[in-house]
Amino acid sequence: MLKFDKHLLNIQYRMNPCISLFPNAQFYERKILDGSNVLSPSYNKDYTCLPFGSYTFINVTDGREDKEGKGNSHRNMVEVAVVLHLIHTIFKSWKRTDQGLSIGVVSPYKAQVDAIKSRLGKKYDTCDGFHVRVKSVDGFQGEEDDIIILSTVRSNGRGV
Repeated sequence: MLKFDKHLLNIQYRMNPCISLFPNAQFYERKILDGSNVLSPSYNKDYTCLPFGSYTFINVTDGREDKEGKGNSHRNMVEVAVVLHLIHTIFKSWKRTDQGLSIGVVSPYKAQVDAIKSRLGKKYDTCDGFHVRVKSVDGFQGEEDDIIILSTVRSNGRGV
């Protein structure tokens, strides 16, 4: 093991402070500071028209995970339905605004990404100013959208 001193990079420049508050408190002992850019009123869009706060955890209690075909990738079709419902709910609220909005749906499982893409189809492709993209965690790396929906897939009593 190399014996270099550790240096915490303690300024975050990408998250709304309402969102960074949770990981900062839970994982970083409140050592992470919000950069001046994210504290600026011009950085943050007004999402008060949307039906959710800065972040929301949704427990999909009736979810059932399965494997698609012969592969090892998991999917959860109940969770797919919840994701599609969330997108539709956000879309209905967005239609009353005049601002652009992008949604990123992210999942660690390729089968879940494929299931969401398949069910979503091209429904929102022609909606000018409303953009939805669905990618794996790796495929989304380094990118950002206005709203992120994380589809975790796994739903079992073993917690795995």
